[in-house]
Amino acid sequence: MNSNIWFIRLCALTLASILISACAGATAGGTYAWIGVPLDGLTFPTVQEIKIEGHATSPGGVSRVEL
Repeated sequence: MNSNIWFIRLCALTLASILISACAGATAGGTYAWIGVPLDGLTFPTVQEIKIEGHATSPGGVSRVEL
């Protein structure tokens, strides 16, 4: 009976530790911008319209990106 109480307490403590660690905020990051398309090193055989796809992220938000 005494071992059951310790086991229940250990399970509760483990569960509480997991839940508390899961509530940690996101890690701080910087501002990042990158071009996803076209891939680096990609060549085009003829003159054609090329789609450029870029991405940007910042903890404070991104309002505008210029190429």
